[in-house]
Amino acid sequence: MFGGSVPDEEVQANDGCPSVKSASAWINRQPSTDGAKARLVVSVRLNELEQWMAFRVEGEDPADLSLELRPGGEGYAGIVGYREPLGRQPRERVSILCNGRLIGEVAQIHSVY
Repeated sequence: MFGGSVPDEEVQANDGCPSVKSASAWINRQPSTDGAKARLVVSVRLNELEQWMAFRVEGEDPADLSLELRPGGEGYAGIVGYREPLGRQPRERVSILCNGRLIGEVAQIHSVY
């Protein structure tokens, strides 16, 4: 679940970034009929009823997945999803950014079988 610090609403209103209501991440290891490998899945719920997209950005630590939120995209308003194949270096946490600023994080990633 969400475990990061969140700036006050006044700062968020000034930079146009949404606030994070909750965030979770898990490794999907369930067998699939199409032979897909295990994937890391991230789900973010926002306190905004607008559409946002998540893009992976390079960070200093390969165990930390950094996702930058940007307005737009397709899907459900207020919900952002991200998936990536499981790499050699397992992810240990997810940082959620907007305009380069940390707005949320997931400190624990569990496996689902």
